[in-house]
Amino acid sequence: MYAYTQMNGLWAPILAACLSAAVTTIGIVVIGRFQYWAKRNSVHFKSFAAGMLLAVSILHLLPRAFSLSEHPSYFILAAFVAVYLVDHLLGGPGRDSAGRQRRLSGLIPLIAIGFHSLLDGVIYSVTFSFDTFTGFLAATGMILHEFPEGIITFVLVSQAGYSKGRSFVLAFLAAALSTPAGALISYPLVSGIDELVLGRLLAMASGALLFVGTAHLLPEVKKEGNAGSLAALAGGIALAVLLILIKGR
Repeated sequence: MYAYTQMNGLWAPILAACLSAAVTTIGIVVIGRFQYWAKRNSVHFKSFAAGMLLAVSILHLLPRAFSLSEHPSYFILAAFVAVYLVDHLLGGPGRDSAGRQRRLSGLIPLIAIGFHSLLDGVIYSVTFSFDTFTGFLAATGMILHEFPEGIITFVLVSQAGYSKGRSFVLAFLAAALSTPAGALISYPLVSGIDELVLGRLLAMASGALLFVGTAHLLPEVKKEGNAGSLAALAGGIALAVLLILIKGR
């Protein structure tokens, strides 16, 4: 009977997570078909991504982490330093070639985005388990940001030197497929999820995304930047703030 109840309640978070993945995939496909345009305007996408990731981390993930767990700052710092060390080791001197360094370093934002998307799936499971209305409110806001997230992920991967086909596959796995995977994996365990653990995971996600925004994106935006990139940065921040206000969090 318990197993039936679990399966009966699973459809809502899985449906929301699959819709989220579909919207992300649409973003990946759209930008993939106009790759030349994307490369020509990559600085604007990087600016938009930096604004959005920083605002989401600071205004959404961090407050949630602090409200759910004690001393999340340690986990934020640990994730930031860990991602920095991995990035340094993959992209540091003595590697095979500049292209290999760039491709390996390009995996760092994928790891952060994939981890964040996986946690999105966990959040779907948690909120829908609380009640359907809460899950619906959370899903509405989260799904709205998936289209630009798909675009951002594809641009980040393609800028790292991967082919168009491989960029699509990597972006799909990291930004799209990871969300329903997170919901599917976490739902059977959701009744036993400790808020403390969830808060720490959110803290780690914010630390990783802060590294992506500050170390990967903002330096390139500053180097290539212009008035358009500044407007895109502001647009990313504005969209994140709007989504947070819509979610009421």
